[in-house]
Amino acid sequence: MYFVRPVMKKFSRLTFTVAAFGLLMPASASSGPVSGGEAAAPAPETVDGYIKASFEKLSTFKITPPPFDPNAKPGSAGPSLGAQIPDAIRGLDGRKAVVTGFMLPIKMEGGLVTEFLLMRSQMMCCYGVVPQVNEWVLVHMAKGVHQLMDVPVSFGGQLHVKELYENGFLTAIYQLDGDKILPTKG
Repeated sequence: MYFVRPVMKKFSRLTFTVAAFGLLMPASASSGPVSGGEAAAPAPETVDGYIKASFEKLSTFKITPPPFDPNAKPGSAGPSLGAQIPDAIRGLDGRKAVVTGFMLPIKMEGGLVTEFLLMRSQMMCCYGVVPQVNEWVLVHMAKGVHQLMDVPVSFGGQLHVKELYENGFLTAIYQLDGDKILPTKG
């Protein structure tokens, strides 16, 4: 602390950033990790033009769903959970994204799956582990896809980060208007 006080007094009119080793530097001197300044946020990882929205990112925060509302009218919106969702996640709303997970079909037409949950883990559907609402994405595929069970699958499309309620129950906070199956790496 002895060395920090004179620096702060000398540069009191400048904006400071905290260096990796706890040193203070003027923000104008910051040019990345080599100079000790704070590095600029890295560009999001992309796959075929889609931002990679992994479950490691989508489910990193705790979310408390509202209680069931028995008086909710069909089609009505429930309470907003926006304050519980981090800005970095809300920033994905409306963006082209790719999400990898396990398919749990909900709706089929003509032998193809048109609506399904893309789950973070297989353990969440079949073995009684109740997932958190931020551990699945509700996917709509207008053209439908073949059922792909028990293997991780990557789907790309427009991601929506908003609450979806059905008859007073919160059913999803992530929805994907899927337009493409992408190669799954890993």
